[in-house]
Amino acid sequence: GEEVLVWGAGLHTQRLLGSGDLGRVHITAYVDSDPSYRGAQLAGKPIIGPDEIAALDGCPPILISSWKSQSLIERAIRARGLPNRTIFLYANR
Repeated sequence: GEEVLVWGAGLHTQRLLGSGDLGRVHITAYVDSDPSYRGAQLAGKPIIGPDEIAALDGCPPILISSWKSQSLIERAIRARGLPNRTIFLYANR
């Protein structure tokens, strides 16, 4: 029931949405560092840039939707000083 941000708006996330695996997740917004995604919507939710996270109400957890780059994304979240809890989809990555 907790609302989350999903970091990643690319093909990986789109496949998870298509398969229904993200259908049960209450998503507030998608986050992507690729400027070509920003300002658009995915599954009816906005795609925002990483710099916009700190301005959001509360401190929603961030679900990292990437197999290849989840560790890099987690480090980027910490480097920005964001206190949001991170949720990994894949162990040992």
